[in-house]
Amino acid sequence: ARFGVIDIDPKKYENFDKQFYLETIQQYKLPLIPIESKSGGLHLYLFMNEFVKSTIIVSFLRIRKQGS
Repeated sequence: ARFGVIDIDPKKYENFDKQFYLETIQQYKLPLIPIESKSGGLHLYLFMNEFVKSTIIVSFLRIRKQGS
C-alpha cells in the first residue's frame, strides 16, 4: 500500500477534543495529514514514498482512545 487513513469519530462530539490530536501530531512530528470529516471527526492520512506492507500502515495508524 502507498497510503492509509484512519477515521476518528467519537461517540459524543461535545467531549471531542480535536486539538488534542492536532497537538499530538505536532508534538511527535507524526507524518499525518489531518482533515476534518463531514461528521466533525477527523480523518488522519498517512502517505508513503514507496509501497510497504499494509500491516505496517495499519499498525502505525492504530491509536489508543484519548486518555488511555
